[in-house]
Amino acid sequence: MEEEILENEKLEFDVTMTDSILYDYQIYNSYCKSSNGMIGTCIGTLAIILGLAYNYVAFIIMGVVLVFYTPISLKLRCKTVVANNKAFKEPLHYVFDETGITVSQGESSESAAWENMYRAVSTKQSIIVYTAKKLAWVFPRKQLGPKLPQLIATISRYMEPSKVRIRF
Repeated sequence: MEEEILENEKLEFDVTMTDSILYDYQIYNSYCKSSNGMIGTCIGTLAIILGLAYNYVAFIIMGVVLVFYTPISLKLRCKTVVANNKAFKEPLHYVFDETGITVSQGESSESAAWENMYRAVSTKQSIIVYTAKKLAWVFPRKQLGPKLPQLIATISRYMEPSKVRIRF
C-alpha cells in the first residue's frame, strides 16, 4: 500500500553506487533507450543463423562477437568506473521535496526542479530519473527498501504523468 505524501514532507535516503547498479542502468540505456544495442544484437543473431544454415564459421564468430560485445564491455566498464571514480566511494544523499530533488555528497550539492526532469523509468533493479536525455540519477530498489513506494508516489505526484514510466 502506497504511503500518502504530505505537501511539505521530505523523502530522504542514501544510495551507494555499485557496479551491478551502474550495469543495470547502462544496459537499460543500450537496449531500451538507444537502438545501437538492439541493432547489434539483431545483426549478430542473423549472422549466427546464417552461419549455422550455410556452415560459415566466420559468420558464427562475427555473430557471437556482435551479440556479446555490448553486455561484456559494459560489465567491464562499469566495474572499472565504480572502482576508480571517487564519487562512487561515498554514499550519495538524496532529498525529495515539493520543489525537486537535491543530491549531496560531502560538501557538494546539486538540485533539479521537478519541471526540469526529463523522464522517470524503472528497471527490474532500479528507478531512474533523467535530468536530461543522457544524465540520470539511479535509485536501486534493494537500497530503498520500505521507502520504494514513497519514492514512486513522490515522483508520480510531482512529475508530469507523460514523463513517468515506472512499474512497481
